[in-house]
Amino acid sequence: MDRATADTMMDTVLYALIFAAVVVGMVPVFHRVFAATPFAQSAQRYFESQLWQGQADSRTLWATDALQHIVLPTPWMGAFFMNDGPDAVKVWINDTASEPYLINPKETRTISHAGARDRIYAIHYQCQPGETAVVRVDGMY
Repeated sequence: MDRATADTMMDTVLYALIFAAVVVGMVPVFHRVFAATPFAQSAQRYFESQLWQGQADSRTLWATDALQHIVLPTPWMGAFFMNDGPDAVKVWINDTASEPYLINPKETRTISHAGARDRIYAIHYQCQPGETAVVRVDGMY
């Protein structure tokens, strides 16, 4: 190998090392810029919302024929609804626009929002006219 070829190879290696150092040095900058984008912020909020904290929240709902609701201070990932009766109850999760869950007396229903866009942040409930029910709810967040 002659001197000119060796110098050219050394220059190429030197330029490659400089380029690699610049790229590696720019990674934190790109990371900060990407983290500031709306997409990254939305993704971060979604993944944080899916973290299970290992906490339980128990409630007792006294359902009547009037539509009632509770808003949860900490949204739940899922819940167990246990209808102690004496009558059936309809339960809507988050809003009343969706189809209700019908929970018969002495029935337990599991409702999970793990992986859903929204956790359980509100529970709406109602019995048929003239009916009542006591529903125990154990939520997890």
